[in-house]
Amino acid sequence: MGRGHTVVDTTNFTDPLRVLELPVSLWGSAQQLHLEERFTRVDDGTLMYEFTVNDAASFVRPLVVDCR
Repeated sequence: MGRGHTVVDTTNFTDPLRVLELPVSLWGSAQQLHLEERFTRVDDGTLMYEFTVNDAASFVRPLVVDCR
């Protein structure tokens, strides 16, 4: 079975911002926030979700989360 994936690329967030219920100190600036989500079909019953949050104003490096 072949694998497929979908990428959702989101920018232009507005203030005030609350991303994915992260603690207040990790909310980000919104103006520079870039969210990339990747949905990958692993098999007939499994969808893998990964996301990366980039915000140079708030983070020293991208926040990468892999939900397998």
